[in-house]
Amino acid sequence: MSKSYYLYINSKNRNYDEEINDFNVFLSNPIICNYNESLNVNVIGFSMINSVYNCIGLYFKVSIYNSENPFNFISEVIYNIPDGNYSHATLTDLLNAIIDKNILTIEYIKYKNCFKFTKKQNINNNVYIEPFNCNKILGISESKFLITSTGILSNYINLVNYSHIIIKSNSLNFNDCVQDNITYKDDSLGISNILFMIDKQDIQPFQMIKYDNYNKADTFSYNLTNKIINSIDLLLYNEKNEPLINIDDYIIILKFNIVNNIINENENKSILEDIRFLIMKALFNENKNILL
Repeated sequence: MSKSYYLYINSKNRNYDEEINDFNVFLSNPIICNYNESLNVNVIGFSMINSVYNCIGLYFKVSIYNSENPFNFISEVIYNIPDGNYSHATLTDLLNAIIDKNILTIEYIKYKNCFKFTKKQNINNNVYIEPFNCNKILGISESKFLITSTGILSNYINLVNYSHIIIKSNSLNFNDCVQDNITYKDDSLGISNILFMIDKQDIQPFQMIKYDNYNKADTFSYNLTNKIINSIDLLLYNEKNEPLINIDDYIIILKFNIVNNIINENENKSILEDIRFLIMKALFNENKNILL
């Protein structure tokens, strides 16, 4: 007979000295298996507000150099992009608002998902954009990007900081063969401790990221080697294996099943028949008609 334990865990109710990306839950009533029982864990629910900005702590520089002497520096301005959730339209508006319109303008090219940077005709000197940590959102791979008066296109822009929320646990020992190459830097797969993963990319800002296992799927169901569980550690990462700290609190629902491992009567009969056949083959030759 199986027995189930349901754990409703709210990350908000953690110790004051623990971060949301690494905290422990202690069970006042431990989950314990007997020697003839096994344990399974299944994630049956998850919810979190998508409150994370896609642009945080970003800045770039616009510099002007003498066109006849490229080493002759004239001026530079460093621009900070306020933290927030930006689309291509709102980012284009922001860039045109903060950058001096007498130097250059920026246009979003929809069919290529890129920016067109155009230097003003009255500027005879060389104008450069140095993206610093804005390479993805500006679509610039060069350390210095020369702007022309006829306009120059960037590479495609990417306003996604990360797309997946991943919960790991070191205290749960998976009996199943679970591997990933998120933690590992090379192209090999290593032993994984990923308990749950969800895509947040299609969720609008400040809407609920939600997972409900209504159909009792086994996507996030794992057989465990643990015989006793006193505590569970929950680690929060993205697909780049970066810890998620500036993120909203979440609720996760875990179901633990204790299953009896005793072989049923039909399985016992099948095993006994196999044993009988092997003994007869080993002890008697084809000419003897002796029954056991």
